[in-house]
Amino acid sequence: MIAERDPAFDTSSILFWISGLLAVAVFFVGLFALVAPVPGSASFGAPVIDANNTQGIAWVRLMGVRDIGLAVMLLGLMAVKARRIAGLMLLLVVIIPIVDCATVIHALGITYHVLVHGGSAVLMVILGALLLRPSPSEAG
Repeated sequence: MIAERDPAFDTSSILFWISGLLAVAVFFVGLFALVAPVPGSASFGAPVIDANNTQGIAWVRLMGVRDIGLAVMLLGLMAVKARRIAGLMLLLVVIIPIVDCATVIHALGITYHVLVHGGSAVLMVILGALLLRPSPSEAG
């Protein structure tokens, strides 16, 4: 069953550490966008040049809150050892870095930011699929 806790999803698991690193990275990216939206927008790949552009700044802050929320959700699932739900969540929200990638292409064309967002999407798909696999105790 997908909703069962996996006692093996703890600090001895490489998938736990990769999930945690992803969550912490996304959290800090979101925090950066929230507290420093002008440089945060540039690091995202769709820079808001004018700090007086309140509409642009508002969208960057929304992106920051979105990222913080996703990171906290993943950390929460890790805390309760919900490995398979975490995997499903990653697969369901992979649309976010894909759309982020398209947004950057639209704003600036092909830049290294596209690789960052695209790489995030690939990582999320691989990690999500690995987390969804049955645990060794379920296989036997």
